[in-house]
Amino acid sequence: MNPMTRMVFMSTPGTSFLPSNGEEGTAFEEAFCENCMLEDPESDSWCMIHSDALLGLKPPAWIHDENGVPCCTEWRSRESHTKEVK
Repeated sequence: MNPMTRMVFMSTPGTSFLPSNGEEGTAFEEAFCENCMLEDPESDSWCMIHSDALLGLKPPAWIHDENGVPCCTEWRSRESHTKEVK
């Protein structure tokens, strides 16, 4: 399930997503980046997709899903990965 489903930043499916303000950016980071195995500050692992977005670039992985909701196509839940490893 897309963690952003509860948010209302919908657009045309398949189009790129770049937050238009701090509120959208924070909501997206909380839904994806903060719980992604590609970005883990504890292990000093940083996601290049997130880094590019912070530089104002449009990451190809940040799009609107089939329902028009923002998502990261490379997002991998740190929680589900931890459960699989145990």
